[in-house]
Amino acid sequence: VKVNTPILTCLKKAAMYHNFGVLNTKKRSDYLYNFKYVNTIYDTLKIYKVIDGCDCTSSSVKSGEYLKNDTITILTKYNPLKYNDKGKIEKYIYLYTNKSLTTYDTILPLRLIGTVE
Repeated sequence: VKVNTPILTCLKKAAMYHNFGVLNTKKRSDYLYNFKYVNTIYDTLKIYKVIDGCDCTSSSVKSGEYLKNDTITILTKYNPLKYNDKGKIEKYIYLYTNKSLTTYDTILPLRLIGTVE
């Protein structure tokens, strides 16, 4: 299973999503992606949890305090067969922190997109 991991060091809208492209459910059922966020803003940043916006995703993050320039990794697994997804998809994962990262305050939304065949 291939897992891509570009690193997010800024909060540009384009950087907060991953495009799987075409997902072929006949070849495999689970698609993995690692979001990596580098804390370049705060001396310390506390990570509480990650919440999936759908039962078809399963995400995890190591909770705790991260120092400046530490990398936070959010592992996400998407299963398009869970609800028999077809066509274009857009799934959200939410990272909860103790400090403001975006206009959503202490919640960093991460997005998975693609087309399920």
